[in-house]
Amino acid sequence: MVVAVPAERFDQEIAFFRTLFDLTPGGVEEFIEPHGRLRSRALRPPVGDLRVVLNVEDVRPGHPRRSGITQLAFAVADVAAQVRALRSRGVPLMPVPDNYYVDLDARFALDPALLAELREHQLLYDRVGDGELLQAFTLPLETGFHVELLERRGGYAGYGAAGTHVRLAAQAG
Repeated sequence: MVVAVPAERFDQEIAFFRTLFDLTPGGVEEFIEPHGRLRSRALRPPVGDLRVVLNVEDVRPGHPRRSGITQLAFAVADVAAQVRALRSRGVPLMPVPDNYYVDLDARFALDPALLAELREHQLLYDRVGDGELLQAFTLPLETGFHVELLERRGGYAGYGAAGTHVRLAAQAG
């Protein structure tokens, strides 16, 4: 779950999730997005897979700030199969520019079959050590809310930060 909060409430929100749910905050990550800057901080329990990410948007004047829950992420066993199923039902998914896959190939020298699968299903990809993350996103609603489907392989524990700039640009439209 991703929750957008105003900057002045960031520390209060962290304290709320720490106290009520015994979540431990990770480090702050910053990203440049098309309309400004995004700061994120993930919180996790000592045991289990729950993850809550708090976001603060520092946007240029004239661009609305989001608040509340902006994203729900669901772990799936086979993200490509889920993407096929969603497309068969007419669910619009976020397009990924082809140059993203050219960059992936240069960074990771992926097996051509995997690269073709990622491109076909418009999946984002990250790898750390033996762990891999495959992600797909719905197009955001007018409010900015969207759904993420993710498949973690080999113990990947991150959030796909390497592809965040691509996602933010694609979702900004």
